[in-house]
Amino acid sequence: MIMKDILPIGSVVKLDGINYLVMIYGRNVVQSTTGKQYDYVGCPYPQGFINNAYNIFFNKDAIETLVFKGYENQEEKILRTSL
Repeated sequence: MIMKDILPIGSVVKLDGINYLVMIYGRNVVQSTTGKQYDYVGCPYPQGFINNAYNIFFNKDAIETLVFKGYENQEEKILRTSL
């Protein structure tokens, strides 16, 4: 995964096959129960994190629509270029 192409934390997306919006709160993550690596982990929007059972792990190719792009500052830009 190339970090410069990844969405910032707080971005809200519509995913293929899911009927609600998802807010990204983690990137380049490993699902602990399967050991599989994903581009993102998110939670239902607008509810936010409920508990681990509601985590949504997905890759960037599952994103149908970008509804809102999260906050970006200089630290975010440095993080994405350094990985």
